[in-house]
Amino acid sequence: MTEEQPPNECQPKLPLEVFELSADAFDNLIAELLGASEDVPVAGSVLKAFKALKAFDDIILRRSIAGFLGPVSEVPQAKRTKHLHKLANDEFFGRRVGENLLLLLSQLDDVDKPKLIGRAWAAYLRGQIDAHRLFNLCDAIRKMKLRLKQAVADLQCEAEPQLLSHVHPTWIEKPILYAPGRSGEAVVKDLRDWQIISHLADCELLTPKYRGGGSMGEGGGLMVNETMRDLHMFVLQ
Repeated sequence: MTEEQPPNECQPKLPLEVFELSADAFDNLIAELLGASEDVPVAGSVLKAFKALKAFDDIILRRSIAGFLGPVSEVPQAKRTKHLHKLANDEFFGRRVGENLLLLLSQLDDVDKPKLIGRAWAAYLRGQIDAHRLFNLCDAIRKMKLRLKQAVADLQCEAEPQLLSHVHPTWIEKPILYAPGRSGEAVVKDLRDWQIISHLADCELLTPKYRGGGSMGEGGGLMVNETMRDLHMFVLQ
């Protein structure tokens, strides 16, 4: 008699039917879980284009969608429906919502990112952030190296830093100056810390600030912005 093997906790726990549904049924499942009616372009006809993907790519895409839907499905359906209708009627953000969402999920470079995108959408569907903040979050998650995500928490100055070697309480409100080696509490003291902070700036999680008309290297700095605060509060917690 063979011993029953313990479940592998590293494997994603996804419903088998996610991988077996036809394109049309999969389209309907997404619309149902998002609480969308026929006039909300959540998935649209774009799924037909994914029929041409290789089997491996198709599994990856479905796994990404399943990861995204997990946090979204925790939002009450009435709220999902209300805010998706609002988004669909938005003159700027409502165009091709479903197509762009699926394109985003197909381009992510980390298996944990679909869940993070789902948390950002869940915050929008609960009414905690508006559409502008939602799409800023999605852009930041797409660009960010997740191994550096602890720096986002470090820069909130709520506890002792774990990834950065040094933070200062003023950094949450005042610019972080560019040059390591300068004097003053607002200066990043470590080159490695500066490289991490520069990456977060490339993800638009910090906003450049200019002083006296000088360039960034002559007195400018970086300031924690709304997108980083949203990422910390709604996505990474």
